[in-house]
Amino acid sequence: TIDLPTEFNISNNYPNPFNPSTKVRIATVENSVLTFTLFNSNGEEVSSFTKEYAGRGIYEEEINLSGFPSGAWFLSVKGENGKQIKLLKLLYLK
Repeated sequence: TIDLPTEFNISNNYPNPFNPSTKVRIATVENSVLTFTLFNSNGEEVSSFTKEYAGRGIYEEEINLSGFPSGAWFLSVKGENGKQIKLLKLLYLK
Protein backbone atom coordinates (compact mmCIF):
# COMPACT_ATOMS: atom_id res chain seq x y z
CA THR A 1 0.00 0.00 0.00
CA ILE A 2 1.03 3.59 -0.56
CA ASP A 3 0.99 5.91 2.44
CA LEU A 4 -0.74 9.14 1.52
CA PRO A 5 0.62 12.34 3.06
CA THR A 6 -1.17 13.84 6.04
CA GLU A 7 0.37 17.30 5.67
CA PHE A 8 1.71 19.56 2.91
CA ASN A 9 5.49 19.41 2.56
CA ILE A 10 8.22 20.29 0.08
CA SER A 11 11.46 18.42 0.67
CA ASN A 12 14.95 19.67 -0.05
CA ASN A 13 16.22 18.77 -3.49
CA TYR A 14 18.18 15.55 -3.97
CA PRO A 15 20.88 15.05 -4.97
CA ASN A 16 22.57 18.32 -4.03
CA PRO A 17 25.17 19.06 -5.43
CA PHE A 18 23.97 17.68 -8.77
CA ASN A 19 24.82 17.46 -12.48
CA PRO A 20 22.72 18.32 -14.49
CA SER A 21 19.40 17.62 -12.74
CA THR A 22 17.95 17.34 -9.25
CA LYS A 23 14.52 16.41 -7.90
CA VAL A 24 12.17 18.10 -5.46
CA ARG A 25 9.49 16.00 -3.74
CA ILE A 26 6.10 17.60 -3.04
CA ALA A 27 3.56 16.06 -0.66
CA THR A 28 0.04 17.47 -0.99
CA VAL A 29 -3.15 16.83 0.98
CA GLU A 30 -5.48 18.65 -1.44
CA ASN A 31 -5.44 20.22 -4.90
CA SER A 32 -2.49 22.60 -5.05
CA VAL A 33 -1.09 25.02 -7.61
CA LEU A 34 2.59 25.83 -7.14
CA THR A 35 4.89 28.20 -9.00
CA PHE A 36 8.57 27.28 -9.23
CA THR A 37 10.97 30.14 -10.01
CA LEU A 38 14.68 29.67 -10.65
CA PHE A 39 17.10 32.48 -9.73
CA ASN A 40 20.81 32.79 -10.42
CA SER A 41 23.32 33.73 -7.70
CA ASN A 42 22.73 37.44 -8.47
CA GLY A 43 19.04 37.06 -7.62
CA GLU A 44 17.92 37.44 -11.25
CA GLU A 45 14.96 35.33 -12.38
CA VAL A 46 16.03 32.82 -15.01
CA SER A 47 12.92 30.71 -15.52
CA SER A 48 9.55 29.92 -14.00
CA PHE A 49 6.76 27.38 -14.36
CA THR A 50 3.45 26.68 -12.64
CA LYS A 51 2.14 23.20 -11.95
CA GLU A 52 -1.16 21.92 -10.62
CA TYR A 53 -1.22 18.85 -8.40
CA ALA A 54 -4.60 17.12 -8.32
CA GLY A 55 -5.50 15.82 -4.91
CA ARG A 56 -3.56 14.14 -2.15
CA GLY A 57 -0.32 12.47 -3.15
CA ILE A 58 3.44 12.59 -3.46
CA TYR A 59 4.90 14.15 -6.60
CA GLU A 60 8.42 14.78 -7.90
CA GLU A 61 9.59 17.68 -10.02
CA GLU A 62 12.86 17.37 -11.89
CA ILE A 63 14.89 20.57 -12.16
CA ASN A 64 17.34 20.34 -15.05
CA LEU A 65 20.07 22.97 -15.38
CA SER A 66 21.87 21.59 -18.44
CA GLY A 67 22.79 24.56 -20.60
CA PHE A 68 23.25 26.80 -17.55
CA PRO A 69 26.59 27.60 -15.88
CA SER A 70 27.59 25.70 -12.75
CA GLY A 71 27.32 27.40 -9.39
CA ALA A 72 24.76 28.32 -6.76
CA TRP A 73 21.12 28.63 -7.83
CA PHE A 74 17.95 29.32 -5.87
CA LEU A 75 14.52 27.78 -6.39
CA SER A 76 11.53 29.59 -4.93
CA VAL A 77 8.28 27.66 -4.52
CA LYS A 78 5.14 29.77 -4.08
CA GLY A 79 1.54 28.79 -3.41
CA GLU A 80 -1.61 30.00 -5.16
CA ASN A 81 -1.73 33.11 -2.96
CA GLY A 82 1.78 34.11 -4.09
CA LYS A 83 3.27 33.45 -0.65
CA GLN A 84 6.68 31.80 -0.68
CA ILE A 85 6.50 28.31 0.79
CA LYS A 86 10.09 27.20 0.41
CA LEU A 87 13.42 28.52 -0.88
CA LEU A 88 15.95 25.90 -1.94
CA LYS A 89 19.64 26.44 -2.61
CA LEU A 90 20.76 24.31 -5.54
CA LEU A 91 24.45 23.58 -6.14
CA TYR A 92 25.09 22.71 -9.79
CA LEU A 93 28.53 21.23 -10.46
CA LYS A 94 29.72 20.42 -13.97
